[in-house]
Amino acid sequence: MHRINVICSIYCFITIFLLLPACKTLRSPAIIEETESGLKYSVIKKGDGAKPEEGDIITFHFVGMLEDNTEIENTRRQNRPVSVRFGTNQFIEGLNEGLAMMQGGDIYRFVIPPELAYGEKQVGKVEPGSTLIYEVELLDVKPGIKVIEPKKETVKKTKTPSGLEYSIFEKGKGARIFEDMVVKFNYVGFFGDNVVFDSSVERGKPLEAKLGDRTLIKGLEEGLTYLHVGDHARFWIPSELAYGNRGRGIIPPDTDLVFDIEVLEAKEVPKPTPFDVSGLDTLCTDSGLQYIIVKEGYGDKPEPGQVVKVHYSAYLPNGYMFDSSLQRSDEFRVIAGKGLMIKGWDEGILLMNKGAKFRFIIPYYLAFGSRRFNNVPAYSTVIFDIELIDIEY
Repeated sequence: MHRINVICSIYCFITIFLLLPACKTLRSPAIIEETESGLKYSVIKKGDGAKPEEGDIITFHFVGMLEDNTEIENTRRQNRPVSVRFGTNQFIEGLNEGLAMMQGGDIYRFVIPPELAYGEKQVGKVEPGSTLIYEVELLDVKPGIKVIEPKKETVKKTKTPSGLEYSIFEKGKGARIFEDMVVKFNYVGFFGDNVVFDSSVERGKPLEAKLGDRTLIKGLEEGLTYLHVGDHARFWIPSELAYGNRGRGIIPPDTDLVFDIEVLEAKEVPKPTPFDVSGLDTLCTDSGLQYIIVKEGYGDKPEPGQVVKVHYSAYLPNGYMFDSSLQRSDEFRVIAGKGLMIKGWDEGILLMNKGAKFRFIIPYYLAFGSRRFNNVPAYSTVIFDIELIDIEY
């Protein structure tokens, strides 16, 4: 037995000795530098990628720790790197300064003093006066969208009574846009000295919105109704028609915005007809969910976890329709009874079978509760007309 222990000890020693150089290359001793601000850093690995410029989109992983190695943030845990626009200073001062030193492929370790972190504030696990340690890997640097200034002779501003100004640089030949249309468009949003805060062009995915649903800021809602399909235009939107004194993300409060717009499509949408429930009984479950059977279905009811295909229209008690799959001409698929929808939906779908049409009157505590949801006020009872088209699997 003693001989076996000796052999194991020798084997372990050799294994550790052989692995030691590999460990050193992973986290080799690095020279610690210090900037004028007091940020300390060491270079763990040098990359050969691009150095970000203001407006570029950078993607990076980071692990944030306290000095005792208590982890406070870790994007690697769920493999979800951060992508942000460089130069918008969305992080603590020390991390913003550190990112500006890096280039694609770099891995840096930063020791951030409290005055470049959260100072004397308590933030989660971070005690007042804490020094933080961040290890950052800059994965990618992509050129961000740049604002192109149009020729002066093409800029002919029109000012509306609300204070919105717009100019059409290039006229399209498509249909005029009206409220209640579904509009698909590309946009670049910016403010100040051409600071871009959002762009559908960068994402490669145009925005589609139904006008009148108030899902867009007021200035965009109004501005689009002055355009035709194919138009290229610019909107100058005063803060009161944008995010007002609240601001949003990197947009400071009371900030005027500018949007460059290209209208791709616009289509009228059918207006769904509410179910006729006159003379039909209203039933009620133990939870307080009310329902009216407009049309009986056939076959089995869905089991929790099955995928169902439905059409629906959603109303407030005053008759205002705030959502409808019919207007999108797109059947809606959802997993039944698994908490992916509001409680009233989850419960109600399980009462239906294929081909059935039900009206559900859902009290606020089975709907959106005490919070506002888009155009649905807090504590609202909501009404859903639902047709269960199919139980898929």
